Amino acid sequence: MWVQGRLLSTGHARAYGLPDSFACARELLAHERVARAAGIGLWANAAYATRKADDGGKLLRYRNSYQIVGGSVVRVKAAKARTYLDFGRDWRTDFSAGIDGKILRANPEWAKTLAGLEGRKVEVRGWIEYRSGPYIAIEDPSQLAVINESAPPSPVSPAPGGPLLSSERPNGESANDPHKRKRPAHKVPGVDL
Repeated sequence: MWVQGRLLSTGHARAYGLPDSFACARELLAHERVARAAGIGLWANAAYATRKADDGGKLLRYRNSYQIVGGSVVRVKAAKARTYLDFGRDWRTDFSAGIDGKILRANPEWAKTLAGLEGRKVEVRGWIEYRSGPYIAIEDPSQLAVINESAPPSPVSPAPGGPLLSSERPNGESANDPHKRKRPAHKVPGVDL
């Protein structure tokens, strides 16, 4: 039995990855979708509900926590160092997600699909940070999924790796400066219970 898959499909854990550790994201997310669709385990608890992207002020309450945020992409903007997905008209206050250029270069086929997300409903999963408003840094394609109203969210394109499991952000992590942000050791996954 694959323990991680069992924990996810029964709603006893939630999937997420760490930088350079997304080896089986598609498989883990597929197991998680079973529990989410059934609303069992932690998915029956409002603490794990999908947050609405159109409420930036409320999202800031979840700063420094791992969340799933859903909403319609208003604009996809390629800047010098990264591409942004804006979920509101004012990037200074509304929710945004950003993808660093190195992630885009490592996943060129996926990068080509991003412009087509404008006007579409998506889910973004990751740590809520404050960068002129609530923000999630997308470090792997598995963190972004298109929402089909009649089916569970599906990845924008195949993810090259997979998430580990975790329960909470370790003490001392700073979400304000991505260069100083610490992550848990890759060899010690936790579990959301």
